[in-house]
Amino acid sequence: MTETYQEKVARFIDFNKEMIVSAVTDNNLKEQGVNAKLLLCSIIDSLAKSRFPDISGNGKRFRRTIESSANWKDCDRISLLHLKRAIEVLSNDARFFAGLSERVDAVVQRNFKTDNQSLPADVPIEKDLEENDILEFWPRDAKKSCIKLGSISWEMLTHKSLFWQYRNSLVHEYRIPGKAIELGVPKSEPFYQHVTQVHGDGREVGISFTNSWELLYPTGFFQKIAENILEEVAAYHLLEKTSPFGAYSDGTFWIPTFNE
Repeated sequence: MTETYQEKVARFIDFNKEMIVSAVTDNNLKEQGVNAKLLLCSIIDSLAKSRFPDISGNGKRFRRTIESSANWKDCDRISLLHLKRAIEVLSNDARFFAGLSERVDAVVQRNFKTDNQSLPADVPIEKDLEENDILEFWPRDAKKSCIKLGSISWEMLTHKSLFWQYRNSLVHEYRIPGKAIELGVPKSEPFYQHVTQVHGDGREVGISFTNSWELLYPTGFFQKIAENILEEVAAYHLLEKTSPFGAYSDGTFWIPTFNE
């Protein structure tokens, strides 16, 4: 009997739910969840291919899936700390970016407060500005296009793009970017964490401290994103009456075109 598209979608959901559960087993959650995050990114890659098979570039397809299927309301916000650093090290002409720099500095000073009396609270990324708040101050060229900061465009500083950058660190370098540490009760939303590092051995050179704010995408967030995308992709195929497996090569040969 031929399998209906509804049955294919149901099988697709069951398979991917099992993969997500397998990704977040206890062993995979060790070492800051690097294994769990890597596996969840692979699942997201696979879901993205099912959702947007006509987009050939993996990065473009991944980001498109994040913005359309992940139900992540903050994905288009621009990371203020990454933007501030980009202005500091990449600005071709400080005069052009003076207005943007003042805007960013004001918000950073307001949101990322520190004192010597207590450990600063985590800062949710919903404190970051949306693109319209940033682009209002972004310098333009003669064609009214946003000037790049060196090789960096403003789109590369959005959270959906930084999430792709995080994915690449996992896949290509098997590491988590930044210096943030997942502690205590697992969280399911990204945030900035205040981190203090100790330098020196306390003997000849003494001990020194450095402080920084670090962007953290916790393991629970990766799981939630994968689950949200699965739900949206399945709903899309039910609406379109299509098979969610149609984008994948199926046959004897590992090179997809050999199976056509």
